[in-house]
Amino acid sequence: EIDLENDLEKMGFILNNLNDLGILDGESIDFINKKDVVISLIQTIFELSNIQGNEGVIIKSLFEMTGIPETLNSVGIAVNYEVSDWAEEIDLFIGVIDNFIKLLQENDVESIENIDFQNILINSANSPITRNLIESICESEMFGANLIPLVDKLFEIAELNNWKSDYFNDLLDGTKVIDEEDLKKEILILLDIFVKSKEILGTPLAEISTVVLEEMLLKMNDSDLIKLDYIFEFLNQKVIDTKTFDIEKRFENPGLSTKEEWEVEIKNIVDAIESILENNLLEGEAIKIIKEWQDTTKIENLLNIFNHSKIFRQIMPDILSLAITADDYKTDWLKNQCGTDGYNNRVVASVEEWENEIEQI
Repeated sequence: EIDLENDLEKMGFILNNLNDLGILDGESIDFINKKDVVISLIQTIFELSNIQGNEGVIIKSLFEMTGIPETLNSVGIAVNYEVSDWAEEIDLFIGVIDNFIKLLQENDVESIENIDFQNILINSANSPITRNLIESICESEMFGANLIPLVDKLFEIAELNNWKSDYFNDLLDGTKVIDEEDLKKEILILLDIFVKSKEILGTPLAEISTVVLEEMLLKMNDSDLIKLDYIFEFLNQKVIDTKTFDIEKRFENPGLSTKEEWEVEIKNIVDAIESILENNLLEGEAIKIIKEWQDTTKIENLLNIFNHSKIFRQIMPDILSLAITADDYKTDWLKNQCGTDGYNNRVVASVEEWENEIEQI
């Protein structure tokens, strides 16, 4: 039912808002500095009694004046104006607008023209505003249907396309679907990973924060959108290096197949890296440094830490073989673990065998 008195009163407010924004003079909307006016205008329009059935057309006209749809499209988000329930959607829409503008303000953006929203999103991934924006987008019918392309775009922006799991590719081609809450959680995890990856990649191991590294690896393990095997690939290529111990052999994938196994391994890997850093073994000639230790407890602690990591246990035979310079002192048990034909035909002993051996050493 049309309420003429209400609508006339609201039209006065609407005209004032349009004038404040410069729309009546043909100016583009300075929505970054006049966020509250934009939000007030949208709220007032939806208080009109005769708007029903025309919400999508009105919002589309107003929204496109801001330039926001084009910016969102740069990260794979297209806007849907065919909304089933505008009474419920309008608050979510305002939430997106509010958090979007706050994010630009937080990054000192004065104009939406030619902004690099992709990098703003990645660089501000830890900001509560970014998280609020993502949650608003996830819950909104106008934007939520496009979140899988957004995630795909995030992988592309971060130059991490090879991280994507088969499950994510199935979501991308529509073979599988994901619950809204699960997707929201995944996007927030990914944003956190991308921020931490920028801190880790290109940073020498001696300067890496092991706290940040552990957080990132555990987040990678938490995500269903990142393939599990890439945790090892990332470590092997970007973080750990057998050459620290003058060993030419690269680490091999330990073949861990579950998140539970990787969670344990990640903690053990970080313990091993911390031990390497604490003992200054990155400064070169690590084997020589170990041989000069007078405190046997240090050797025992290092070997025990390595032993509990499936990745670092691989080089324990090599470390001891290099430390024992006289070949006559090396047993077949040790030699076989180093490989009888270069690095071929090697089977590293179990945790239990090495625990017993470490006590004897």
